[in-house]
Amino acid sequence: MPSRGSAWLSAIHLGYGLLLPLAALLKPLLLIPLAVGAGLVAAGVVWQRRGRFPWPAPTLVLLCLLTLAWTAIAMAWTFDPAGAFGRWLNLPLLLLALLLLAGAGRHYPAGLAATLLRGLAIGFSLGALVILVERLGGSPLITHLRPADDQPRHPLDELGRGLAFGTLAVWALVAWLAGRGRRWAWLLPLLLLPPALLLQHLASAAAVVAGLGLALLTLWRPRLGRALLLILPAAILLLGPPLFIRLYGWGLMDNESLPSTARYRVQIWWFTSERILEKPLWGWGYDAARRMPDFGVDPYGGKPHVIPTHPHQAFLQAWLELGLPGLLLAWGWFLLAWRGLAGAAREMQAAALGLTGGIIAVAATAFGLWQGHTLAILVLAPALLLLALRALDQAGNGGQTGRQVHGESGSAEP
Repeated sequence: MPSRGSAWLSAIHLGYGLLLPLAALLKPLLLIPLAVGAGLVAAGVVWQRRGRFPWPAPTLVLLCLLTLAWTAIAMAWTFDPAGAFGRWLNLPLLLLALLLLAGAGRHYPAGLAATLLRGLAIGFSLGALVILVERLGGSPLITHLRPADDQPRHPLDELGRGLAFGTLAVWALVAWLAGRGRRWAWLLPLLLLPPALLLQHLASAAAVVAGLGLALLTLWRPRLGRALLLILPAAILLLGPPLFIRLYGWGLMDNESLPSTARYRVQIWWFTSERILEKPLWGWGYDAARRMPDFGVDPYGGKPHVIPTHPHQAFLQAWLELGLPGLLLAWGWFLLAWRGLAGAAREMQAAALGLTGGIIAVAATAFGLWQGHTLAILVLAPALLLLALRALDQAGNGGQTGRQVHGESGSAEP
């Protein structure tokens, strides 16, 4: 019979899993303390049960330190160093959470991991209900949760971050259920496609399609899937600027058959690419996109600036602000994931590649790289996948797979 303490711990894990999708939908900034808190609790649980601190893999620690060091150095030549420093403070907190979650994830109690995933599944169901209520009821929850003087012009757009989180976190459920023989689990990501299309959040729709495509390809050809984990981000990083300059030259910004948001992005990505080519080695400085001058370019549709606060393309933003070292660091996260997946079972590789495809799609089309909720999502989604691998140990059929995926990197994803 479980003790009162273990019952409380199980209840906390169930509640945490349930809370994640709801927080992502209605209060995305809550994901920051939820990620940091999860790292501290997870490390404490493993430390208490194993009697030693769950240190993450050295390669992951090194990449985190290099990322912190270069972003800090790059503040020296940005437009607003003081403002950039204030926004930079989220980065060490969330990288610390990543390290704690990666270290604890390799040894986490399988029963608690499974309990959290059950809560996550319930949270997804409640999240679907929230989306339905907001769509049919005129956004009552979002309107109630925001101050009267800070009401969004398009409240349903506020659900986009939660949808994006869902398209990534769902791969933890896929890995867990597919590892237990539920073949239908590979269809779970498709359940997120209707709400993404209903709310016209194309980044989430693209994440579903890209993630499922990469996962199915990996099930069919595992080596090709793992190779694409390196090839796709490298291609976007290196070929993105010349491609976006070419697209702008073809007049896509003036093509009225495209949605307004797509035409705006054509200008943003062209403008960002031109700025990258002006300072390709060291970049314009950390968080420089927020203060980037227009250089005589008229913003699309009478917008205040060509770049609103970020380029809506994380790969371009990394090169724009951090230069060549930033480009290498961005690709380094995918390299770390590639090494971590070596020797994993085909199904686990497929789930990890599904998550990677979703990350690439969202990063290439939607949020800013340094936004707190974006970083929290990029920490939590891989951590949930690691927990799924640990949860398989409860049924006695996934322990070796989990250890293999954790292996080199301590993390299954970037």
